[in-house]
Amino acid sequence: MASPLELMSAKGIVELLQAWVQERTGAVVDPALQFAESDLLDSFDVMELVVFSEKRFNMSFSASDFASPDFATLAGLARVIHSRI
Repeated sequence: MASPLELMSAKGIVELLQAWVQERTGAVVDPALQFAESDLLDSFDVMELVVFSEKRFNMSFSASDFASPDFATLAGLARVIHSRI
């Protein structure tokens, strides 16, 4: 039987990540907005989001993930997470 994490859709992951950002910043973030184009999250916030994601989804990002264009947005981050759970 699949675990609840395995059943979570990429959209569900995006919503969870958006909730994390909203809790942190008070802003609703477009999942396609690149972190670098936003003043909402600084590099420390992005690293905290990475740590939150790794703990929440019981997975680890690889060094190559950090260089991936997918890693620049919440939607892309959700795709990476979804592919690992």
